[in-house]
Amino acid sequence: MRMFPRKIDEWIAVIDESERAGVVPPKVVIEQSLMQMRGFIAARPGDNALVNALKEKLGSLQKAGRITASEREILMADAIRAFDDSVQPGAPSRRSVSAFRYRRFTTSY
Repeated sequence: MRMFPRKIDEWIAVIDESERAGVVPPKVVIEQSLMQMRGFIAARPGDNALVNALKEKLGSLQKAGRITASEREILMADAIRAFDDSVQPGAPSRRSVSAFRYRRFTTSY
């Protein structure tokens, strides 16, 4: 999760490269993608798909005896901090997404 802003920036770089090559998805695809990204970023840690997937996996590891309940709690607390620090703010990425959105919705394709 701590890599989330970097991954979004990489995704935007790929889109920019595709745009320079003349490959642009339809606006409906862009609109849906942006809606999903906003929902992903806006979710509280307990409602986020990444946090919930980790919670399930850690639960399975605990049941299998591969980690303790204490280790599970530590890992979950770290995941929630990572979500709060890296996924939700997304400051550089949010600016990039805003710039991307501005270009897409003010340009005809």
